Amino acid sequence: MEKHVKIGRLIFELKQVRVLVVDEFGKPYSGHGLITITDGIPHIEDLLMRFDEKFTRQDYKSFRRFIECAGFEGAVFSRMKNGERIMKNKTL
Repeated sequence: MEKHVKIGRLIFELKQVRVLVVDEFGKPYSGHGLITITDGIPHIEDLLMRFDEKFTRQDYKSFRRFIECAGFEGAVFSRMKNGERIMKNKTL
């Protein structure tokens, strides 16, 4: 997957991706997140699930696969715990 594409004199750069937890696009989703690429490092943030849903090991593997396919060597996972932001660097 290319991180930037030149069309004419414009360059389109991949900087942000919205993530939906859903079986089929267009259907109601049970969770969402955001991947923002800052200084060449993907930051996975704002991952929210419905109260009756859990973030699974398979979901984590899907994130890893996307990050790998996009050509990155790792990512920073960011989450809130007891009102504090916790950041973890993950290498593929």
